Order: sequence, then C-alpha cells, then structure tokens
Amino acid sequence: MAIMCPEVPKEYDLASREGIIFEALSKLPDDYYVFHSVTLVMRKFDRISEHEIDFVVFNQNKGILCLEAKAGQVQYSNGAWRYANGDLMKHDGPFRQASKFCHNLVTYIREQGYSRIANKCKIMSAVCFPSVSRERFKNQALPPEADYNLILFKESLDEIKESIESIFAVPVENAPETTLISNSEKKELIENVLAPQFNLLPIASLEAEHRNGKFKTMLKEQMMLLDYLEEQRTAVINGAAGTGKTLVALEKARRHAVKNEKVLFLCYNQKLKEHLSANYQNDYIDYYTIDGLACKLCHTSTPDYQLLQETLMDYIDDGFPYKHIIIDEGQDFGQKQMEESDIIQLLYDLIADNDDDSTFYIFYDKNQLIQGEKMPDYIENADCRLTLYRNCRNTENIAVSSMRFLGNEKKPKLFERAILGNSPNVCFENKSEEIINAVNYFINKYKETYGDNIVILTAETVEKSSLSTCVDNGYYRYGGNKYLVTTCRKFKGLEADVIILVDVSYKHLSETVGRNIIYVGSSRARFELAAIISISEDEICTCLDEFKTRHGKKPSKSLATFFNAKLVEME
Repeated sequence: MAIMCPEVPKEYDLASREGIIFEALSKLPDDYYVFHSVTLVMRKFDRISEHEIDFVVFNQNKGILCLEAKAGQVQYSNGAWRYANGDLMKHDGPFRQASKFCHNLVTYIREQGYSRIANKCKIMSAVCFPSVSRERFKNQALPPEADYNLILFKESLDEIKESIESIFAVPVENAPETTLISNSEKKELIENVLAPQFNLLPIASLEAEHRNGKFKTMLKEQMMLLDYLEEQRTAVINGAAGTGKTLVALEKARRHAVKNEKVLFLCYNQKLKEHLSANYQNDYIDYYTIDGLACKLCHTSTPDYQLLQETLMDYIDDGFPYKHIIIDEGQDFGQKQMEESDIIQLLYDLIADNDDDSTFYIFYDKNQLIQGEKMPDYIENADCRLTLYRNCRNTENIAVSSMRFLGNEKKPKLFERAILGNSPNVCFENKSEEIINAVNYFINKYKETYGDNIVILTAETVEKSSLSTCVDNGYYRYGGNKYLVTTCRKFKGLEADVIILVDVSYKHLSETVGRNIIYVGSSRARFELAAIISISEDEICTCLDEFKTRHGKKPSKSLATFFNAKLVEME
C-alpha cells in the first residue's frame, strides 16, 4: 500500500476518473509515495506562474514520475488534442502538459538548492487514459510528443505495479538510467520540496500515519471472524499479543449495542478498563474489572468472590440485566479464589439461561498468564475454541522480538501486508545512572517522530524500578515533556507507538512468568521498541546457553541478535 498524500483524493471532477486512478496507485508497494493534484508555484522575473499535474509518483530507487490523466473519449486531429465534444484540451494536450510540468519540477528542485538530488534522480512524465483500452490505442499513429511506452491504459490500473515499473524502465534523455539517492536525500526531497507544497507533516510522522492506516486495514480482516461466528452463542478465542483480541471484542460488543442490547464487558486490568470507558463509551456497554463488578453487585468496597458467587446465583432466578457477556484477558480469571467460586461458569450459566440470542465470548492469550497461576477451567474445557493468528498491532520486527523474549524462535504469523519496521534496540546497563541515561537516549531518538506517544514500562513495580527517583505522579519528566511510567502488568491490553522497557533482569529472561512479563511489555509496542536489560556478563552467557544459541565473540551482541534486536552501546 503506497503512502498517499493526502490520504484521500483532493476534490476532483468525477468525470476525470481521478478517484479510480488514485485507488489504483494506492495499491503500489510501501516504498512508493503518491501525491495527488500537485501545483508548483514558481517565480521568474517577478512573475508568478502555476503549473499543475494530476499525480506525482515517487520511489527512492526508481525516481519521480509526473502523471497527467485524461478520461473519456480522446481525439487528436489537425495537430491538436480534443475532448469528445471537440473542445481543445488545455496546455497543448496531456503529453506536453506532463512534460512541461516535469521540466518545471526539475527546475524547482534545483532552485530549492537540491541540484545534487536532481542529478541523481530520474524524473520523467507519462499520461494516463483511464477510459481507453490498450487495444484501441495499439495501431494509432501518435503525435511526435507522445510515446506509447509512456501511457497507462484502462488495463494498466489493474496491474499498476508492473505498469509503473515499465514506465520507469524507459530511458530518458539527460536523466540517469537509475536513481541512487540516499535515505537522507529522500527525506530532504519530501520534507523540503514535495511536502511543503501540501502543508504535510514531516516525513517520519507521515509514514507513521500510513502505518496506522495499514494496521486498521488488517484489523478489519480479523473482525471477519465475527461474521463467521454470527450463529455461535458461546466462543473462546485465543490470540497472541497484537492479534487484535480487544478490538475484535469491542466490535462484538458494538454490534449488540446498535441493537439496543445490554453488554457486560469484563477485563482484569484497571488501566484497560479506564481506557475502554474513556474511548469506547456506549450507553449499552458497561465496562468493569472483575473486582469492580464484585464491588458493584455486592455493594462492598473490596471484592469478595464468595459473596459475588451468591449474588450471581440470585440472578439466575431474578433475571440478569445483561444479554451479552464479553470477557477480555480471560487468562487472568484463573486465580484460585475466582476458580473456587466458579465465577466464570456462573456468568456463563446466566447467559445460557437467557433467550436464544444471548452470547458469551472469552478472549485470552495463553502467553500472557501473569496474574493467575493457571488457565481458568472454563477456557480449558470450552467446546468452541478458535485462534486469531495474524498480528495486526506490531511491526514484523517487534512481533518477532516479542516471541524471542519467550525463548520462542518461531516466526509469528503476519498479514502479507505487514509492516517490517525497524529492528528493536537492546542495551545492557546495570547502574541506575546508566539506565536513566539510556532512557533519555531513546526518548531523544523517538520523540521527534512520535511526540508523547512513548511509554516506559518496568518489569518490576514502579517503586522498585531503577527510575523510581525520577518518577513523579506516574510520569518521567525529561526535556520539558512527561512520559507515562507503569508496569508491564498494568499496561496489559494497551499499546503505544513506542515502548521503552526497563528493569529487565535475569529472572525475566530465564523464568516462565518473567518471560511472560517481558512478552507482555514488548508486545505493547506498535512501531518502536527499546529494552534496557540489567544482567551481568555471566548471566548473558547463561541466557545464551538456555536459548541454545552460540556466544560469538561478543556475548552481548549475540544475545541482542537472538532477540532480533540491534545492540546499542552507551558512551
């Protein structure tokens, strides 16, 4: 999916079919940028001139393509391009318009001080006839300014990647055969030449928005599971971190709410409950933690599961006020008190005794069992158990690293369009001062792109964290900004663009519960992940042995590599 600028087409005449072309170009791969309805404003001899083109397509390794579109019937007679009604086309026809814009764009790039980029970037023009088939054009004698190889036809839109690559492969006079611009030059070209014409965000933020759009598209495919389960009254759905369990659960709740049917949405994590209540408020959906529900139904200030059991049994005769129950983080409902009180089974019975349209769904992740001692019996014995396999939260590199922290070298299942993303960063620091310096380093690294969407998670409690003296009211203050600091446990079910993990000790890499905690923390990251690991050289070697991976010349680098991460060494 190409990065579209803007994300939706600008205003255009429907007859121009620019919307169809926009949709086709959006299917180009991730490394393409497509700018719609581009205007160059240039000044020469104190005169201002404007030059327009329908699309500019940019690829770091191929170049820039200026594309003019002409829909409907196309005519050429007496040396002039005409519309179907006989009117002359503006700018001496589409080929001259595209070519002139291309020439002006080269001039504009040079005037902005980027001649070195213009010299290394192939800049060319082409024309799209979205209403005309390739067959109709095949035997036509084209005017001198036109080239058959520089035309996109109706069929080209269905094979857009191949068609655009074919045009980029056409040799152009006075242009390099191949485009060889660096990442920094690409950034300069977009930020300082192309982007300012559209008042766009800086390139990093633009790409972040693009990634968000892709994740939303993938999540829609996950939600198709609910269509499959339309007739299923009860279901237990497993999924690794990032597979969209909570959002699918929310969609399940929403579908009932639009029918004015009451839904009880239960989770274990208080922060998740607060997040859901604040961001997904609905008069027909009540969000509770299990403790909160116990206090509410039993009219107590502290949860009493035995009393909750008795209260729920009373509802069997009196009628439960909810038609649907959805439980998120179901693996955390296996605590001894809860199991002995048979809370989940009682909730299920309340729904089972309701009318035929009532439903009971549990979403869980067996790898996030960090609150209870075992998986709840109801989940283990469920008749209908399904699994969400594909990750639609994390980049591919973060998804791989999260599994590696579990000691699992299996590659997670991802959508074909999954974003690769940057490799996570790992550094090894043991002293509080060094850990604080490392946190500051990573904040500086990510803050320009992600602003305050950076969360610091500790594998311990905040009170025991190496950052405890720097945390004020739940926030770490640095550089005039503040960043949320909380535990991996409390942030379970939530997410942030950037996660910085701290207080990762040997026990977190060697014990099952500890590994699960790090898995939970690392999988909260959407786009960037950094882990500050506090272990000795001997413990690094022991970890390598336990993960059955070679030590190499530098054990710390070997362990970072096993975690699918880059080793960062602080000065």
